[in-house]
Amino acid sequence: YANSLTPANNNVLAWNGTAWAPLSLATIGGVTSVTATGLPIVIGGSASAPTVGINQSNTTTPGYLSSTDWNTFNAKQPAGNYLTALTGDVTASGPGSAAATVASVGGSTSVNINAATLLANAATNANTANTIVKRDALGNFTSGTITSAIVYDDTLQLPASTKTTVQTVLDWLKQGPLNLSVSASSSVTATTSYALLTSMTLTPTVAGDYQVLFTGDMSGSGVEDFVSIYVNGVQITSSIRSVVGPTSSRGAAISTSEVVTWSTGAIEIRWKGSSTSGRCDGRNLQITKVQ
Repeated sequence: YANSLTPANNNVLAWNGTAWAPLSLATIGGVTSVTATGLPIVIGGSASAPTVGINQSNTTTPGYLSSTDWNTFNAKQPAGNYLTALTGDVTASGPGSAAATVASVGGSTSVNINAATLLANAATNANTANTIVKRDALGNFTSGTITSAIVYDDTLQLPASTKTTVQTVLDWLKQGPLNLSVSASSSVTATTSYALLTSMTLTPTVAGDYQVLFTGDMSGSGVEDFVSIYVNGVQITSSIRSVVGPTSSRGAAISTSEVVTWSTGAIEIRWKGSSTSGRCDGRNLQITKVQ
């Protein structure tokens, strides 16, 4: 049922419990104003026709996220425990791209490495003071006076104060390798087990290979005498030699020779006899460095 009232502008039909009747919007409680409680919501329009909106966010204003910005954020690196700095031999700090600095290499500072590089690059075969020597294509270099201490073995030592000429070195080299010897003529009596032959011991000072030569005169009628080379207390079994003393007054010659490797201890001749009647008279031990 509708009553006969004529509606006015901005009226609506509303059921009043009995019939449909025209009513104004204000009468039925329509929206008359809209207020935002805070950003990013913004209100516009009029009280009767309000508008509600949200601005796009920027560096100073909160608002909605554009699809472009969303894609940018979505492509960012996920959260994690990432490297932010370099320490130690190479240093650098982030974020983003950063230049690295070489602080040291193997404990040497970059300053010292640079200085060493400059010295190495400046090496020359010319006679130039305070530079590293570099050989030329033939392996040669030019030099002025060379002052040095040369020590080869116990037979020669040139003091540091000596200015060594080429001729001095050549004269020294002509002396040959290390050569040590010892002789004795006193008569000694054998034992029945190996023991040091009196005076027959030498101790080099330069490690290497040595030619060992022993010669001696044995006597004692019918007694077999044995000699052998020992190095640092160890017998060189291949050096064992023996001779039987003659019945005449003349002695029997004996000799042994081996190349041995020496690094420590003494090089010596030990001997024994088949009885204590064995006797050694003249004897000589010589060692020569061969390598």
